[in-house]
Amino acid sequence: MRKGMLLAVLVAIVCGSGLSATRGEGKGKGGKAGVVKVPYGKTKGGKMVDLYALTNSNGMTVKVITYGAAITELWAPDKEGKLADVNLGFEDMKGWEQKGNPFFGCIVGRYANRIARGRFTIDGTEYKVATNNGPNHLHGGIKGFDKVVWSAKRTDKMPVAIAFSYKSIDGEEGYHGNLTVDVVYELTD
Repeated sequence: MRKGMLLAVLVAIVCGSGLSATRGEGKGKGGKAGVVKVPYGKTKGGKMVDLYALTNSNGMTVKVITYGAAITELWAPDKEGKLADVNLGFEDMKGWEQKGNPFFGCIVGRYANRIARGRFTIDGTEYKVATNNGPNHLHGGIKGFDKVVWSAKRTDKMPVAIAFSYKSIDGEEGYHGNLTVDVVYELTD
């Protein structure tokens, strides 16, 4: 791994049941695995947001948007094989951008959790980062990784996967140095 690069890999290893992944209705064995991209909406600032639906050959589906690299839906079967969305999320961009969004399904960063008083010290140097949780810094600050549009592309290395990337520049939310973050979502059978 190159210096200054964080590689976060999230792999969804699941056992699908062979159902259609359209709003949990219907039953059916097998299906075509793949990734489908559709427009999802626009941010308040006018940036386009896309949705990627990853479906395995058993019909299980995970939907992820480029805003926050957030998982919006995860359709999984119950013990009787009926699909249900078991993920907390929102229906549209208005929900994802609302004040007080509790970080549903997203990638947080640069730091996950709280930094007391928005200050930390490395090698004797004190750094001050944005505060967004009273006097504290929470999950990357005022505009953490959950509130940015990530770039996304299919990956040839895995058949049902999508790779997201975001470059956090020096000074963003008070953090020192450039940081490139890559996240891969994979849905296996």
